[in-house]
Amino acid sequence: TPAPKESEMAAVTVPDETIAVNSPVYSFSEKSSLLWPVEGDIILGYNMDKTIYFPTLDIYRCNPAVVISAEAGEPVLSSAPGVVEEIYTDNEIGTAVKVSVGDGYEVIYGQLSNLQVGVSEHIEAGRVIGYATEPTKYYSKEGTNVYFKLLKEGAAVDPMLYLIEK
Repeated sequence: TPAPKESEMAAVTVPDETIAVNSPVYSFSEKSSLLWPVEGDIILGYNMDKTIYFPTLDIYRCNPAVVISAEAGEPVLSSAPGVVEEIYTDNEIGTAVKVSVGDGYEVIYGQLSNLQVGVSEHIEAGRVIGYATEPTKYYSKEGTNVYFKLLKEGAAVDPMLYLIEK
């Protein structure tokens, strides 16, 4: 069959949209739970109502996260399935990974090295996202740790309410 002549071809317009196909949708709520990113003890607890003492800084201040003891080189695991939203470096918490876990909730992991994930990557709970590293100068007296913060719509939430009991 001969190819159609240009005058016989119909014009087809395709909308200029990118559609995510088979992209997971993550869900998180007050009833959800989080895996511990590392097995350590809480060095500095979450407290946005009262100040707590930060030994290295020698000050009292609110803490929007929990700081969990870890061994240098220990794998840090994703606490919930989600998509890596951002990877950044912060003077206080070092290299950090922000993961969107759904419904306006995000988890931030800090004090990391040797990252195993990339921005826009979908990850499962329990996946190694990086490794605990020597603390920044803000946490030198506390020792090697993982900074672990839970946000809902950008506001800090107590992650201890969601962490599965050890």
